[in-house]
Amino acid sequence: MLAHRSARRPPLPRPPSALPGALLSALLGALLGAPPSRALPAHATPPTAAQVARAEDPACDHAAIAALKPNERLAHVRGMVCGFCVQGVEKLVGALEGVQSAKVDLTAGAVLITVDPARAPTEEQIREAIHKAGYELKDLHAPPAPSTAGGAL
Repeated sequence: MLAHRSARRPPLPRPPSALPGALLSALLGALLGAPPSRALPAHATPPTAAQVARAEDPACDHAAIAALKPNERLAHVRGMVCGFCVQGVEKLVGALEGVQSAKVDLTAGAVLITVDPARAPTEEQIREAIHKAGYELKDLHAPPAPSTAGGAL
């Protein structure tokens, strides 16, 4: 005899290990009382004390700011401590209209953003993208204005 197909059981729920990493991190962070933006993915190793200190107060590199090209912006970001952080920030900032590339320097806590000068995103748009990734924009630097010292009045 053939079994009746109408008596099928509903599918079983997915085990917790099959949940996407970001969702699992958010759930664990919520259960443990951590803010969702600080929850580490399941595969991430905990940051060292030096990484946390550097992430919370990225140093301003004046030489890097002085070397910026007209189509570059340098953003200092608080909270990045791992490769997962890098991927999130690069993906969301890189997706902004007018951004040609976004490269994170994790040790400096900075993002070098190359923009199309005609369609460059505003500071608020960059801040929002970084916030959406779960981090905080400390400051954003544009290239210094050309000096007019020694020029005619």
